[in-house]
Amino acid sequence: MAFWSRRMLPKAYRELFAPGERTLAWAARPEGSLVVATNLGLWVDRARIGWHEITKAVWDGSTLVVTVSEVVDDSADPVVVADSAHLKLVLIDPGHLPHQVRLRVTGSIVRSEEQPDGSRLVGRRMPGVDGVAWTRWTPTRR
Repeated sequence: MAFWSRRMLPKAYRELFAPGERTLAWAARPEGSLVVATNLGLWVDRARIGWHEITKAVWDGSTLVVTVSEVVDDSADPVVVADSAHLKLVLIDPGHLPHQVRLRVTGSIVRSEEQPDGSRLVGRRMPGVDGVAWTRWTPTRR
């Protein structure tokens, strides 16, 4: 038995990845699906959420709660986003997944400034894209 062994992500999940996408960490959920962190985003229910689309992620020891943003007004400059779904992901043997999610979400933020109206101007790195994408996050949908 090897001293250092690495769990292999099932091929059915790896086949979903874009060229150059790499697995960082993964964990199973009680119903059998997987949550996978890659260099491009977080895979939940076989769909990828880009790191720049996650506004918040909280780990309580057994459940990872991920808050996803949605575009409210794409005609504005910068684009206006608000919190949408709160995904509650119970994880079995989470390993490094919560840590990787925290690193990637916080690492995507270049700058964040609270505005007088209570909104927040946020500059984020988007995986696979050069430069910074700016959004205006609103505390409630408008």
